[in-house]
Amino acid sequence: MLRNLFYLVFAVAIGMGATAQAASLQDEHILPTSGDRWTPWPWSSSMPFPWSDVEGSWRVSQGEFVSYFALRIIQPRSPATPQLVVRQYDGDTCKLLSKGVGLERNKRIYAQMTSRGGTIYRVHFTAFDEKDSPQPPLRGNYPTQAVMVVSMGPLDHVSAHDMTHMQIVKVSQLMTQEGCREDLTGRK
Repeated sequence: MLRNLFYLVFAVAIGMGATAQAASLQDEHILPTSGDRWTPWPWSSSMPFPWSDVEGSWRVSQGEFVSYFALRIIQPRSPATPQLVVRQYDGDTCKLLSKGVGLERNKRIYAQMTSRGGTIYRVHFTAFDEKDSPQPPLRGNYPTQAVMVVSMGPLDHVSAHDMTHMQIVKVSQLMTQEGCREDLTGRK
């Protein structure tokens, strides 16, 4: 009896180790590898969030890191403030990496993302006027009202200075995985 219990505990421990390793392999593309970039956007000059043209697929890249975000507005029953459904897709395969819901606070969208492997991290979306950008902004396939910046980092990073900040560009009106595929097909 004791030997059977030992084997059961041993088998569960091995299974948990394999699951944790598989989860970490699935999560390797959700965040950029370096988070120590200088923040070139003046946070104090952020503008109201551009709800009218945010829906669609957006691409972000930094070095080898490429990812897509599909953004869709939903109207909750209460309060009347809209929320943003955020889905992140792998930049090479367009497979879903994570999803979350974003809420607006202080002219910024804050989303808590959960990956398929269970990793939880945070994403912020901030809008800036093009004239406030210290460098020429990147251009997407669709014109937008603002230069959009995505900030990404582990959940325990509470300061914007601890996160990686990158400009994000709109590449499709589609709010699904197809927006990623549409952009990849057009770029190759």
